[in-house]
Amino acid sequence: MKERRSLKPGTGIATILLIFVVLAMTILAVLSYLHASQNHQSVARQIEYAQAYSEAEAQASYLQDQVKKGHFEQVETNEEGYTYSIEIVKGQNLFVQLDKQGNALIWKTIDETEGS
Repeated sequence: MKERRSLKPGTGIATILLIFVVLAMTILAVLSYLHASQNHQSVARQIEYAQAYSEAEAQASYLQDQVKKGHFEQVETNEEGYTYSIEIVKGQNLFVQLDKQGNALIWKTIDETEGS
C-alpha cells in the first residue's frame, strides 16, 4: 500500500512569521519615534517664536510709553506721528506706527522675505 504524506506546518513557518511580526513592529516603532521627534522640534520652534514675539511686543510697548512721556530718542518722527520697527526673528519685524499722542495706529508683523 501506498503511504500518504501530508504536509505539516513545521517550526520553520512559525519562525518566519515571528521574524516578520518583529520586523513590522520595529518599523512601526521607528516611524512613531521619528514622528514624535518632528513634533517635538516643531513645538520647540513655536515656543521660541512666541518668546521672541513677546519680547518684541514688550519692547514696542515700552517705546510707546516713552513716546507718551515725551522721549523720542529711539523712534522716527514724521508728519503723522512716530514709527519704529523691532526685530522678532531674522527676516520678521514688528512694525509700529503711533499718532502724535502715542496711540497705536499700526501694530503688525512684517515678513521681509515676502517682498523679495
